[in-house]
Amino acid sequence: MTDRVTAPRFAMVPEWIIDHHRLSDGAVRLYAKLMRIAQADNACYPGHRTLASELGVDDSTIKRRLRQLADNRVITVEPRFVDGRQTSNLYHIHTSPGEGVNSAPPGEGDSDPPGGVNSDPPRQESQRTESQKTESVAPMKRNEGWDALEAFFGYRPEGNEAKLWGRIAKRLNEHDNPADELAARVAVYVATWPDAALTPAALDKHLEWLGSRVAASTVDERRRWATNMERQARRARLTDSTARQLPAGGRT
Repeated sequence: MTDRVTAPRFAMVPEWIIDHHRLSDGAVRLYAKLMRIAQADNACYPGHRTLASELGVDDSTIKRRLRQLADNRVITVEPRFVDGRQTSNLYHIHTSPGEGVNSAPPGEGDSDPPGGVNSDPPRQESQRTESQKTESVAPMKRNEGWDALEAFFGYRPEGNEAKLWGRIAKRLNEHDNPADELAARVAVYVATWPDAALTPAALDKHLEWLGSRVAASTVDERRRWATNMERQARRARLTDSTARQLPAGGRT
């Protein structure tokens, strides 16, 4: 008697999701899980506990990743109600850019349904009140690191360069003020290599080292870097708008 061989199961993930510069690795993994359990209409309604258990993380991590997917319009979250009380969330999973609308994944009613994942059909749209529809929409969270790069370099990248920008923005967003952090690192770059062109690729290559120099700098050093940046701007190596981005004072 031979053992039965179970065929592997697969989850299809669009390439634009894999390359999305605003999604963490964990969010992409959660997207793949939602795609795996979604029905034919690309919708499903698993609870946080189910997702957390199957992905080996805690509930709070699942909530953060759902928020990230919703904020970036990769999924749309529709709260489901019974007798005016939220019972769960229905997740609409988008397979093409631009399909989604911003939505907020509410947490109170997002428990596993009695019969397990996708155990009961979603309530019809007509059964939701206008106030419930409005409450499910939340403003999109800004990527401050990305915005700072756009303001600094003066254009929006595409293709592979967008991936590079996403990598830089992610590291800048680890700081309280990404724009000031970028300006400080640029100042160190210009002071260290005054004759070198400052490109996004060069910034990415040296970003960690520049960050370590900024973190260890004194107030006097920061002021000296700012002065040097202003001098470089006057020499037309950097634009006037770049010079205006410099922080007024140094760190303590």
